[in-house]
Amino acid sequence: MALITTPDDVVYVKDLVAPKGVEILDDPDTVIARFEYAAAEEEEEAELAGDASAEDVEVIARGKKEDEDF
Repeated sequence: MALITTPDDVVYVKDLVAPKGVEILDDPDTVIARFEYAAAEEEEEAELAGDASAEDVEVIARGKKEDEDF
């Protein structure tokens, strides 16, 4: 059985080992598993880009307190 060990690996129907009495009817060149990271990477980049709008920001306090001691 084929394993996905690197991002370039792909598992095809032809890589499957069917049990006795089982016939695989699908096209042998059909991809059934692959490593995909592009979608997750795009989501992470969007989060890092600061795509939050002004409505998404909570203001806790504004300005400087006048009674600050240093």
